[in-house]
Order: sequence, then structure tokens, then C-alpha cells
Amino acid sequence: MMNHNQDPYSDEIYRLPIIVTERDIQIEKEYTLFYNDDYWDRYNKLKLKEYDDIRNDSLSDRDNHCNGN
Repeated sequence: MMNHNQDPYSDEIYRLPIIVTERDIQIEKEYTLFYNDDYWDRYNKLKLKEYDDIRNDSLSDRDNHCNGN
């Protein structure tokens, strides 16, 4: 029987069944094939380039402002 007076912020763990279908496993395999190490290497390089570009633009703007340009 469920305790309706239970504190919703308690640390009690609820035990629920986890159902995984064959389709779930197939989708997971497709994701792991697509998002492989090569993908993450390219992704990280692209993100680092974007961050560097943003940083360089902001430094350039700051330098131009300080120099009266």
C-alpha cells in the first residue's frame, strides 16, 4: 500500500521496473555508431574553434574600444 503522507523530498528509493525493447537496443546501437570517437573529435575541434573565434572577436572589440577606434 502506498503511503500518501510521505514526504516528497525524502531519500527513499522507489523500485520501478525498467522495460527495454528490442527497438530501444537497435536505436542505441545506431546512436553509438553515429556518435563515435571520430564524431566527438570533430565536434570538440569545431566547438573550440567557435570559442576561440568568439574570444578573439571580443578581444579585438575591446582593443579597438581602448584605442579609440
